[in-house]
Amino acid sequence: MKNILVISKQAEEYVNREVYHILASWGYLVKVCVPVQQKFLTDVVICNDSSISVERVKVFGGHPRLQFIPNLLETLNEKNYDFVIIDNDIASIVVTQVGLIKSRKTKLIVCTFENFYRNYINEALKALLNLKISIAIALLGIALIERFNSFLVNLIFVFSSESKDVNHRKFRKIDIQQIPLGISSILFHESSYDQQQNFRLKYNASNKVIVAYFGRLIREKGLDDLYELIKNHPRKDDFVLMIDDYFESNNGYVKHIKKNFTELLGENFKLIRANHNEIAYYIRNVDIIVCPSHQNSKYKEQYGRVIVEAKLSKTRVVCSDSGAFPETHGDVNFIFKAGNMPDFRRAFDYAVNASQTAIDRLHIDALNRQTSGVQAHLLASLL
Repeated sequence: MKNILVISKQAEEYVNREVYHILASWGYLVKVCVPVQQKFLTDVVICNDSSISVERVKVFGGHPRLQFIPNLLETLNEKNYDFVIIDNDIASIVVTQVGLIKSRKTKLIVCTFENFYRNYINEALKALLNLKISIAIALLGIALIERFNSFLVNLIFVFSSESKDVNHRKFRKIDIQQIPLGISSILFHESSYDQQQNFRLKYNASNKVIVAYFGRLIREKGLDDLYELIKNHPRKDDFVLMIDDYFESNNGYVKHIKKNFTELLGENFKLIRANHNEIAYYIRNVDIIVCPSHQNSKYKEQYGRVIVEAKLSKTRVVCSDSGAFPETHGDVNFIFKAGNMPDFRRAFDYAVNASQTAIDRLHIDALNRQTSGVQAHLLASLL
């Protein structure tokens, strides 16, 4: 019976802990620590689940790579853990913390989405040449942490082929394995006919095509392209657009997007607020989800979990070819060249008219390679 300690901010949500429940059902003893900054510690209380222990732990530091957990040693002293799994970048100081007590023969595993190759030494030198001294010092610090940690980590889990290639370039002596980011097939599933009809009545969309975007409201996500697509589409009046506004403040870009879509669609523009568990209800009841993200030298998509959530829910999903999106999606008919409006229109119209066979094919693909169960099986084979 193996003991596993998981340190993961993402695991604060129950849906992201499902894979560990599966491991626990197979006999693994799992404890999950959720790092939280001091000011947020009392906001949410996480109760222990039936099969795993969940605890919020205080973390210091604003930057994700420079955070550390002051009471981590106490947690590690509770029992002899066989594995410590850290859901963080390998350049995080938290990795160093765990590495300091590796004399216990604990195997250290890091999970990372990173799919950009970054040479922090070169970046620091460029910053220094431009007299950006504080930035240069910070980059050199990250480079040193990354170098130190490369001798401590036993295994890196990545979630895309791009990420695997990037990490192989950096860490040639570390075992790197690609696994899926397992999505719950219990939470994300096909909607019933009655639920879909009630949903349409609720949002006054009985004879409409409900198009949705669920994600951050930032320029890189391609929302201006979505605006142009709908604005110039001959069936514009047939569309209801639904956007999730759960995480956003009213900054300038968010105001710009809301104003544009409101003026374009009027009552056919719907803003919703839903957390990760609640969003499943919307994902399975809309007609099409769009993910029109851009890609440039500083930004590209690292996975695309909403794509998998849509596939499991038998909801049509269109995405750009930004970063890991194509690999996550799997069907070129629904994928378009990022920033290319004619190609966006082609993929979107394909989705509008997609056959049930095409939708079922996406659903089966997700079940075969992208659920929490698949992730748990791969984890168990590697632990």
